[in-house]
Amino acid sequence: ATCQKATPIHEAAKNGYAEIIRLLLDKGADPSMLDDEGFSPHYFAERGMLKISSPCLLRLKFYLFT
Repeated sequence: ATCQKATPIHEAAKNGYAEIIRLLLDKGADPSMLDDEGFSPHYFAERGMLKISSPCLLRLKFYLFT
């Protein structure tokens, strides 16, 4: 799925807001959404563009690959 702009979960991932990511995932945010450049929230988390805890990164992976 794609969108024209970054979603709230993209912004949270870019800025390292792990609690916001958890809240958005709990509320049904789609972690597979791509931003206008084709990147998922997981991309930013995995590239170290933020300081997210391992459990939060693992949760993003879980939502993407299950």
